Amino acid sequence: MRRNANQFIFAFELAACCALCFNYDPVLAQQIVNGCDIRPQTYCAGANLREANLQFAHLYDANLLKAELSGANLQQAQLYGTILDGANLSNANLSSANLHGAELQNANFSGANLQRANLKAANLAGANLTGANLRKANLEGANLEGAKLDAANFEDARRAHCKGCP
Repeated sequence: MRRNANQFIFAFELAACCALCFNYDPVLAQQIVNGCDIRPQTYCAGANLREANLQFAHLYDANLLKAELSGANLQQAQLYGTILDGANLSNANLSSANLHGAELQNANFSGANLQRANLKAANLAGANLTGANLRKANLEGANLEGAKLDAANFEDARRAHCKGCP
């Protein structure tokens, strides 16, 4: 992935991550979080990252249980294996994000952009996908049992072995 001179990747230690998460500052989030690299298995449950710019972020295997990510930009973020159960991702941009094997039970994706997202083997049981855009998403082996799918766009999505997919 090519980056211009104005883009930086930051590696956050657990303490720095949680300081950012729990002392949310939208200006700081826009300036610092873009492209951050949170170490695997980082614990930031309940974090408030509303409208944060997490484009290209590496958040794999992190615990973001019940995190507030509404309106966040997670475009092309690496979220594989991440725990986002009960998180609010309403109106978030997750286009081309990698959520392979992520735990997304009861998460709120209403109005979210998941176009071309990799949700292979992800657990979306009970998730709210009302009005979400899943066009060309990979849902192979995903679990959508009990998910709310009203007005969700599944056009050209890959759905082989998907439980609960329309």
